[in-house]
Amino acid sequence: MPIPRLSDDQRLKRLGNAALGSSVLFFVVPFALILVGALGVAVTSSGAFMIVVAIGLILFAVIGTVWSAQFVRFRATFLRDAVTVPSGLLAANMPEVIQAPDGVIRGTPKLVVRMQTRTAAGSVGRCRIELYSHGIQIWKGPKHPEPRWQFAYRDLMQVECVDIITPAAAMGSPDQYLVRLITNQPRIAFLFGSVWFGTAQGQNRNARLLINKLRQHSVPALDELFES
Repeated sequence: MPIPRLSDDQRLKRLGNAALGSSVLFFVVPFALILVGALGVAVTSSGAFMIVVAIGLILFAVIGTVWSAQFVRFRATFLRDAVTVPSGLLAANMPEVIQAPDGVIRGTPKLVVRMQTRTAAGSVGRCRIELYSHGIQIWKGPKHPEPRWQFAYRDLMQVECVDIITPAAAMGSPDQYLVRLITNQPRIAFLFGSVWFGTAQGQNRNARLLINKLRQHSVPALDELFES
């Protein structure tokens, strides 16, 4: 049975659209009123334009609060839904170690990236994601042997590259790319990457490297898009 894609979740899409709409209002309406009011005061010295400026400042605070709430709500819901899959392991049953069959994880990894990692049990922190000739290993490195998860490529059900677009993209800020990886036995969803500010540049590069390499190993790959 195929795993539903994140973009199939209509509730998550609605939350993203609500966050996008409130952010557009935040950047357009208050600043437009403040600009018009300030120009009016400078040209005419009319008290009416001072009222326009005051309204703009009030809307700046109100819409900013709404946008912040929608921003956090979408991302919190995204983080929860991304690591929840049908018949997936519950947080309490998440093993600390999954060992791949002999010979799967051996030799030198073909690709190593470091990304924030999350499972149904919560955030794991920044992990090494190592791709070998026959499988993948997710851990924090030799000094932290647990948690450690290993899988053969044949045990990977699908991988999704999730592109989160924000209004800041119009000002040159990069989108945020995350990777969602779903394993078969046991059924686990991993999310690589962060949805918060200040993480895009290196994260996007690592996400593209990871998704492209997994495609080369014939892991079913999907592209997702969210606006928020």
